[in-house]
Amino acid sequence: MNYFDLHCDTPFELYKRKTPLASGGTHITAEKIRGFEKYAQIMDIWSQDDLSGQECYDNFFRIYDNLMRRLAENPQFCFCRSSADMKNAFSECKHPIFLGIEGGKLLCGDLSRLDTLYASGARFFTLVWKGDCEIGGAHNTENGLTDFGRSVVRRLSELGMAVDVSHASDRMAEETIELCKSGKIPAIASHSSARAITSHRRNLTDELAKKISGAGGIIGVCLAGGFLSDAEPAHLSDAVRHILHYLDIGLEKSVCIGADLDGATPPEEIRDVSDMPRLYEAVLSAGVGEGTAEDIFFRNAERFVSEHM
Repeated sequence: MNYFDLHCDTPFELYKRKTPLASGGTHITAEKIRGFEKYAQIMDIWSQDDLSGQECYDNFFRIYDNLMRRLAENPQFCFCRSSADMKNAFSECKHPIFLGIEGGKLLCGDLSRLDTLYASGARFFTLVWKGDCEIGGAHNTENGLTDFGRSVVRRLSELGMAVDVSHASDRMAEETIELCKSGKIPAIASHSSARAITSHRRNLTDELAKKISGAGGIIGVCLAGGFLSDAEPAHLSDAVRHILHYLDIGLEKSVCIGADLDGATPPEEIRDVSDMPRLYEAVLSAGVGEGTAEDIFFRNAERFVSEHM
């Protein structure tokens, strides 16, 4: 099985636990991905809500340095900054790792910090996390992009970083999608399930999902249990329902997986990344063809990176 995941919080867990990437208690380790023929991952460093923006910025580099050390200890991983890097990694039977940033409060209103973050290798940027920041409104608000937020989106496009609207308010997501249409890279939602299935504000409306897809973006179904089902614990069948809904509304070339491993509690049947084939088999059992399943679990994400980075 091939697997390209759009979102995990493993870098923070590696830093917090002081654990190696080779094996350990995180959802994603070198040992746990052995069963995949091809594997690629966007690893995010997130801005903690209990820290100031400056503390988040300083913490980013501590977590980043630790991640670089952990990746260097495991040569089967390849830190990538471009689609060419990804292609080379796959040709050498290595696993591409891309870096994302989750939560724009670490900018502290300073646009030049985006250039520094880009130079570090970051290629994906989730504008907000748990609450509003200088960029705009989080999912539990009605606030849209601020003037600074619009400048951030434009600069991200100029640099060649994908703008991620997961966690954003509906208004902010819509404004961002439209603004990205005039830039280099379409907006994405790296880890957002379907609100039509589970009525949580963190999930996407069909309208927003179609706008992302129509503009050429991709959407990762998030496996956080609370976004998949109102009942606890969530199950694989709940995740399948979200995937099938996105297919039903015509997103077969946009839907991916953004499992949010090491950042959320996945369905009961998913202990860690090594169990993702269970979801793949559940999707096939639900009547999805192998070609479409391969698109969802790998090719849609690979194509997006190949075309835009």
